[in-house]
Amino acid sequence: MSVRYRDINSALPFLLQVGVFLAPVGYPLADLSETVRIIVDLNPLTGVMEAFRWMMLSGYQPSVEPILVAAVGTVCLAVAGWRFFSRRETTMADDI
Repeated sequence: MSVRYRDINSALPFLLQVGVFLAPVGYPLADLSETVRIIVDLNPLTGVMEAFRWMMLSGYQPSVEPILVAAVGTVCLAVAGWRFFSRRETTMADDI
């Protein structure tokens, strides 16, 4: 997408930084209100953090919803990216 839409190069670092701040790295999900938790659960990095805590901390019970959101989102983005690239690869050299 960066070849076709040149503004992606400027916007992507900002969006990734906002996503990291919305990930529960320094705070547990149990401390969040229900409204904020729904927003944070939609972040794919939340599922990764929950799975990491579950593997590293004994007795930690992870939330299953963020892990499922991360897994489904990863598969959907991979398929969508593959389809987008396969359609655009023939004209990509012309855009450069």
